[in-house]
This record gives sequence, C-alpha cells and structure tokens, in this order.
Amino acid sequence: MEQGVLQLTLTWDGRRIVAAAVASTRPAAARALRGLPLERALEVIPRLFGICRFAQEAAARLSVCAARAERSAVAATTLAAALAVALEAIGEHLWRLLLDWPPLCGQAARQSEFLRWRKQLLAVDDAAAA
Repeated sequence: MEQGVLQLTLTWDGRRIVAAAVASTRPAAARALRGLPLERALEVIPRLFGICRFAQEAAARLSVCAARAERSAVAATTLAAALAVALEAIGEHLWRLLLDWPPLCGQAARQSEFLRWRKQLLAVDDAAAA
C-alpha cells in the first residue's frame, strides 16, 4: 500500500489553536474508510498498516475524542493506549535488538530470548486487561 502523506494544519490566534485541518494523500486508506460508520472505521484502522497497530488505533481513538472535545474520554483512553503503545514499542525494539541486529554483527539471532521477553510482555498486557 502506498504510504502517502498526512498533513495537519493548525490555525493559531496568538493564544490558542482555533482551527485544524487534515489533508491526506493516502488514497488506499481513505478509500478503505470512506462511508464506514465511526466504530467500524476504528476497528479497521489498526489493520490498514503492518506496523504499530496499537499506536495507529490509539491515534485514531484519541483523534475522535479530541474532535468531539471529549476530555474525560481522552483521559480514559490515554492510560490504556499508553500502555498498549509502550508494550508494542518495547516488543518492536526487542525484535530488532535480539533478532535483526545479531546477524548483522555476525552472531546468531537470539530467538529463544526474544520469545521469553515476548511472553512477559503479553503477560503484562493480559494483567492490565483483567
């Protein structure tokens, strides 16, 4: 899928933001979302791109809350989203450090160590969801 560009323009009156506009050149993503009910679009967004699924979802949900000026929803969404995004980022870094980098340095990938860490990250996520 073509990545395209997402451009955010803010209008500042000297004290605060008074307007915001978003322009996207992500035609495939736009086509996939066009006409969908909001809840369905929020389900689809994390699946559109292959990386950072939780970050994509968090950004979409927080954008909706911000657009609706739902401050309490932003606060509630932020904590859960922050944990999901942090766990996702840790997992991605561990992937690179333990699986991708060792072969680049002439060493074997550390798959069993990565899998142990992955299991621990999933346990943290499960505990937070409970």
